[in-house]
Amino acid sequence: MFSIPRKTGKLLIIAVLILGIFFRFANLDRKVYSADEVRKILRLSGSTSQNFIEQVFTGEIINAEEIQQYQKLTPDRSLSDALHALAGNSEHPPLYMLLTRFLMQIFNAPITARIFAVVLGLLALPCVYWCCLELFGSSQPGWIAMALVAISPFHIMAAQNATQYSLFAVTTALSSAALLKALREQKTSNWVVYAATLTMGFYTHLFFAFVALSQGIYVFLNERFRLTQNFTAYLTSAVGSFLLFTPWIFVIYSNLDKLEKNIRYYQKFDNSLRKILSRFIANVGNTFLDFHNSSQIEKYFDYLLLILVIYAFYILCRYTPMKVWSFIVLLALVTALAQIVPDLISPSIRSLQARYYLPCFLAIEVAVAYLIAHQMSLIGNWKQNLGKLGFVLLLCCGIFSGVAIVPTQDWGLDDQKGTASSVNLDVAPVLNAASNPLLISEATHSFILALSYLVEPKVKFQLLQPQDAKHWEENLDLEANSKQFSDLFLYFPDQEFLDFIERDRNFNSQPIIKDKLYKLSKK
Repeated sequence: MFSIPRKTGKLLIIAVLILGIFFRFANLDRKVYSADEVRKILRLSGSTSQNFIEQVFTGEIINAEEIQQYQKLTPDRSLSDALHALAGNSEHPPLYMLLTRFLMQIFNAPITARIFAVVLGLLALPCVYWCCLELFGSSQPGWIAMALVAISPFHIMAAQNATQYSLFAVTTALSSAALLKALREQKTSNWVVYAATLTMGFYTHLFFAFVALSQGIYVFLNERFRLTQNFTAYLTSAVGSFLLFTPWIFVIYSNLDKLEKNIRYYQKFDNSLRKILSRFIANVGNTFLDFHNSSQIEKYFDYLLLILVIYAFYILCRYTPMKVWSFIVLLALVTALAQIVPDLISPSIRSLQARYYLPCFLAIEVAVAYLIAHQMSLIGNWKQNLGKLGFVLLLCCGIFSGVAIVPTQDWGLDDQKGTASSVNLDVAPVLNAASNPLLISEATHSFILALSYLVEPKVKFQLLQPQDAKHWEENLDLEANSKQFSDLFLYFPDQEFLDFIERDRNFNSQPIIKDKLYKLSKK
């Protein structure tokens, strides 16, 4: 049996928790908004991408504040409009979005979505603690797991992202703890609570189904493949939560054509087992240490951390009963294979995205927490000190990563390096330096929304319908614009639009940022 951490140990962990809170909130408003974030905020404000393009990409000259109105709640866009917009992207269940919209009715600013995600990320910590308490019957692995999750660069970035992944962490840990308690106490009320957590999970992320599947396999395995009272209770809870989720299943079925269109992007890329495993190893390493680069040194750390994780699972399986280790192993294995196997059958880049492995990473952190707690409980000072040293080194990895994360504006859950959101950090200063600039573009609407967070009020936009030469001819007058504005810029023009601009013999286009930003000048 483990002992509760001494006062010094608790103070260290509390200090780490405070650091984790700081890293999550620090510079939250200065982080660039990803395409996923601005599209989600657009939908929860009650507008669809198509509506936004139709209403804003008209050729009229507007400012960033008018664009930002589509990142806020307005009286002319109701809750029913938001539900309609969410239904058009049915691959994302609505719980996080609806909760966020409720908060935005009180604090009507886009940053509210991020703040709420941070709060949810912090709520995941006691849920992880409870899960460990139910698993191990001791508080020490729970304290250690909380510290590892609090300081994890992956969880810090997940918490800063205005998407549902913080809530995904909460529902994964909460449902796990609720199931373990229901199995231990076998009360109807506990199974009702578990069913409620399952329902929350289904309404948070479609991939929560794999968490529920791993839990079902766990119950069936530990009931020795018999239809016992516990397994019957699990089936009743699972079926009940599934029935409560059927309204959204109907929404998915009604929007299958849109769903297929939305996920088509992920199927454009080739993939291979080697690439998947390489990225998975890097993502496992990034759970504990991430310096936002792919240097050889960080790759060495990734392999060292992988060895640590494998050893943690070995110790877990050797020194705990099957009802303990099988829960963690199944959670990690089922949720990881659910991403990898489909990509081997039908290649996409889904299996390369760290966020989809969130339940697997939680299981890994719990396994490592047990390893540290186990090492600290061994007889012999040097063995205990080795466990303490390992714990401190892992905490230092997280702290150093957090220090690196805070000032880096384009580093988030989805690495923005090289994306439009990252490029906007170079574009915005050029625009803001001009005295009276006009940005002309028919670029992807999410690029424009992300840029609108970074520019000053003096920057004006003339947004045109994409791939519509007739619309360009009717609405774009470079001669008139040059008289009204000090500088004219083209933003992310595709080749067709750039050719259209260059047909005007009175103007030259000069690249400022290759393929991303051009400045127009009279000949």
